Amino acid sequence: MRRLHSIAGLFGAVIVTFMAVTGLILSLQPAFETMAARAWTGAANAGELAAAAASELPGLERITQSASGTVVAYYVQDGVHQAVQIDPSSGAVIGPYQPSSFFAFVTELHRSIFLGDMGHAVAGIASLFIALLAASGVVLLVHRMGGWRLLFARLKGTGMQRVHARLARLALVALALTSFTGVFMSAVNFGFVPDGSGFDFAALPQSSGAAAAPIDQLTALTATPLRSLRELVFPAVGDLNDVFTLTTASGVSYIDQASGTILQFTPNNFWQQIYQTIYLLHTGDGVWWLALILGAAAAAVPAMVATGVAIWWQRRG
Repeated sequence: MRRLHSIAGLFGAVIVTFMAVTGLILSLQPAFETMAARAWTGAANAGELAAAAASELPGLERITQSASGTVVAYYVQDGVHQAVQIDPSSGAVIGPYQPSSFFAFVTELHRSIFLGDMGHAVAGIASLFIALLAASGVVLLVHRMGGWRLLFARLKGTGMQRVHARLARLALVALALTSFTGVFMSAVNFGFVPDGSGFDFAALPQSSGAAAAPIDQLTALTATPLRSLRELVFPAVGDLNDVFTLTTASGVSYIDQASGTILQFTPNNFWQQIYQTIYLLHTGDGVWWLALILGAAAAAVPAMVATGVAIWWQRRG
């Protein structure tokens, strides 16, 4: 087991450290996004928000809400597609919406190193190395301490060994979580595991063709709590047969724009639910405190790599 731990650490030292550093940076994004989001104090449901936003923004095409609570409206003005952040309490425009170019850059760096499928493969292999290091590290630490009951007992050994073990005790659970979820997401990216997005496809229903009702009177929308909203796509302007498409955490609803009834509901399938859970556990998206815990564990990786290499070198000497 020690040999496996050493080999995985030596061969994966550079890429593991790289993934940890970029992961540490990305762990700050949910906290920044949560701070930038506006709290709900007015509109209580998706219908009220959509009606308020539509009155503010003629040409409104869709509304999205991120996991952190940032609400963005996409609309067309003078033939130009635009995006603005809106206040979920009133539907009023806060200002132009511009995703962080810095976090977008680091995200692509973390996921693929800008190398396409090859980079995705490298990221997946890095997650596998971290998973191997976490698993073998737990076994070695338990063996060294004399069993699970003594796992948090006083450490012995050289100064370098104590530092390495102390960091491991603090970070191993979070590192195991991020690594195993990272391996799963890499498997999804290459099609080894489904994410459920290609299942349950059905033809889109049509509205009745009657005159559209006021948005804040559509029952299916007013019955949807604002916190559940992920995306609301508006019917095409002038097309009375088109529908509202409402996406929530539980699935997708197609809503008649005249009666407000749900014409069709497609719940998330098993694999979609699994992927959503794995994604949340890997990124902490929308759960800022989890993201910061994962980031703190990632911050320990460079020191663990350095002390691990030093221990290997001392043992080799």
